[in-house]
Amino acid sequence: CALPISYLHPQFRLRIRSRLSIVSLPAPLARFWSIVSSENYARGLGPVSRHFAVLEELSAGQWDSVVRDDLIEALTPVLRLNRPWPMAGLWGSGFHEYAEPEVVLRAEDVSHSVLDRIVNHPQRSRILADLADDLTRLLKRAMDLLESVEKAGATFDLTYSDRPSIDDHPQNIGTRAWASTLIPLLRDSFLELRDRDPNRARHIVDRWSDLPFPLFRRFVFYAMAKCNFFEPKSCLNALFEKNAEWLWAIYTQRESFQLLESLWPKLEEADSTLLISQLLAGPPRELFPHDIDQAMFNNIVEQKIYTRLKALSQTGRALPSNTQARLDELHERWRSDASQPADRDHFPSWSEFTVGGLWHQQLSPEEDLRGKSDEEVLEFLTEVETSGHPPAGWQSVVRDHTERAAQLLLCAANERTTWPVGPWKDLLWAIPGSDVKGDLWNNVCQTLRRFPRVADIADPIASLLITQSSNTTSRAH
Repeated sequence: CALPISYLHPQFRLRIRSRLSIVSLPAPLARFWSIVSSENYARGLGPVSRHFAVLEELSAGQWDSVVRDDLIEALTPVLRLNRPWPMAGLWGSGFHEYAEPEVVLRAEDVSHSVLDRIVNHPQRSRILADLADDLTRLLKRAMDLLESVEKAGATFDLTYSDRPSIDDHPQNIGTRAWASTLIPLLRDSFLELRDRDPNRARHIVDRWSDLPFPLFRRFVFYAMAKCNFFEPKSCLNALFEKNAEWLWAIYTQRESFQLLESLWPKLEEADSTLLISQLLAGPPRELFPHDIDQAMFNNIVEQKIYTRLKALSQTGRALPSNTQARLDELHERWRSDASQPADRDHFPSWSEFTVGGLWHQQLSPEEDLRGKSDEEVLEFLTEVETSGHPPAGWQSVVRDHTERAAQLLLCAANERTTWPVGPWKDLLWAIPGSDVKGDLWNNVCQTLRRFPRVADIADPIASLLITQSSNTTSRAH
């Protein structure tokens, strides 16, 4: 097991690395030992007390090459390997079976303080302009580390789930300190260069264009939407890269919408026709799993076309008549709640607040299980047991229709011998505050006796039993 505070003796690391070349191991396990026996990994776990000095330097209003080097050292991402999750095997084989990786900053404990010091520094503009290249390199390092442990790649990364907007936004959760620090710093560095040195700003964007990972594509779209020194044709070509994958991908959704809305009023007739044709054609089939149900695929495509045409129509420039007719047709199927936030479509999902540990979300139509038939939801639950990933919207079923959720899981267990752990845990956490009782409650209890991996749901069962015991005692009194 890898512990976040431990690293190996140098001689032991050398022995491991010498053996790796001659011992046959599964690729993820070989990668694990290659990382933990590396000098870079050991250095990343070293002491960080020295990083408090940069706080004092920034607080004192200092800025020179020495302070800059201290700051870059403090903001350098490093890899940390924690014990794997107990149920890691449910997600198939891979690096996660041997360790749960995370990226942290060397000055992890003071990263937010560093950010505050820069924001309030009397030389803030100079610092941001000086750091643009360094921050790009640091973010690239973070993504390279994630790629080394199968958490990112040329076509995917998960920064959108923690920070779906490069702009500050309530949907940014901020659970990863490295992302909450480096992304806004790089954004502000670009905005500073945009106003002070447009040539350097263009150079930074060109550099982002050459880097892999969706995060840098998001930065490209963001920059193009926030300045006027990129030709509309160049912006359109950026959206059309890789068969227009970034126009449709959830990994770049927020910034692609911002660029669309900025670009549409500026396009000449020929280019606007190209964009409309691309949007009406919808996302290419190869962007989706090969085994996705055709009806579901059609719904997703329609919804994606609708939200993007709607975004263009709200910029003030009219759509061509045939395109407006298509939008009106889709509006009848996909119209949104009138209370929906203006930028809701910019985000793959929308979290508002929590009640009893369950997120209240505004879900897209294909995600919302509440309106689907029992058979459709059962198919989702069957897929969950295989994939290990709960379908989006299941928690809304549990929260709003707890009895139905219980009946569906009982049906999955008794008729399909399907035992999806995540959905069962959601149900068990929700039962104490619900109206599940009588025969249905008894059926849940009897079915749980046959649960094949009861240890996986031990926590919510324990909480549920304590609650039920308290209720029984109160009634007895």
